[in-house]
Amino acid sequence: MKAINCFLLLLLSVFLSSSCASNPAQLSSPWKTEHLKNGSVTFYAIYNEKNRNIAQERNHIFHEAGNIVLVREIIGAKEEELFRLKLDKTNLTPIYLELISSKEADQTVLLKGTKMNRAWLVENRKSPTVKYKQFYLGKDSIVEQEALVFLMAAFPFEDMNSTSVRTVFSRNELDATVSIEILDPETIQIADQSYLCHTLHFISLGVKAWYMKEAPHLLVQSKKGAETIKLLSWNGI
Repeated sequence: MKAINCFLLLLLSVFLSSSCASNPAQLSSPWKTEHLKNGSVTFYAIYNEKNRNIAQERNHIFHEAGNIVLVREIIGAKEEELFRLKLDKTNLTPIYLELISSKEADQTVLLKGTKMNRAWLVENRKSPTVKYKQFYLGKDSIVEQEALVFLMAAFPFEDMNSTSVRTVFSRNELDATVSIEILDPETIQIADQSYLCHTLHFISLGVKAWYMKEAPHLLVQSKKGAETIKLLSWNGI
């Protein structure tokens, strides 16, 4: 485990050097990114429709030179991966993204994303021929869809009851606006731990998610179709 953590920190250092409304409102700068705390580590388990644990995921948050870095380790799945995303600390717009296959000793870069002025350029290396896709950002803020459910810990729950977020799904080369509504609070029970949670419905994604009512509003559980993600532990940061 110590060797894995050292390797993760080495990869992170390389990565860092690269690089109250009633109507829906477009979320740009109201993000409360102070809830994405430097040094936070959360550990999740992913279950299928038979409540069988099919994968685990460990998320790390780092602050670096005015930016936020999210590192996701996806382990035990069919494809083990490292997902590293550097974000603008003000509006969570992606600055740099790497998706790496980590199942084998030889690390393989599957995907890169880079912010270039007002565009987001995706370099897809999953096929024999490298493919490129560019998304024009304009003056909009944009969030990486694959990380959206986790980053919603920074959502201003006390100020809004619905919103829409423009997203880019780099892995699938898609650009879409995701509508989100806040539902009534619920209590989520995981093992012997009970959490009072804000409840969000990501309408177009078919995702329902629960976040700790108390700051830092960590994701406690999410459901999409037959798949459920549950928080197993976190380091208290």
